[in-house]
Amino acid sequence: ASLVGPRALVAWKLLRRLDGAHAAVGPHLYVVHLAVAPADRRRGHASALLERVGVDADLQGLGVYLETANPDAVPLYERHGFAVRQVIRQGAAPPVWVLWRPPPGAGVTGSACP
Repeated sequence: ASLVGPRALVAWKLLRRLDGAHAAVGPHLYVVHLAVAPADRRRGHASALLERVGVDADLQGLGVYLETANPDAVPLYERHGFAVRQVIRQGAAPPVWVLWRPPPGAGVTGSACP
């Protein structure tokens, strides 16, 4: 039996595409993971974290990059100034939304967007 099957190849290709999207961005903050326990959802925890990241990014003059495979999370990110820049689909893997919050003064379509 092969240790690397077709699902591993799909995952590898997806990760390569995400790396490419991320590499297209200059200096920035990166929200690597954001998750809230089901019992604690809808209490403002994610919003509080995103607000803090936004303040830190603005103080440093940086944009913020993140990815999500949860379509229900996209409106939350949009409320915090993120815009969908790309939706990456790869084989049977779930789609991944690439989002960007521009640096202060750049606007959503600023030159530092992926």
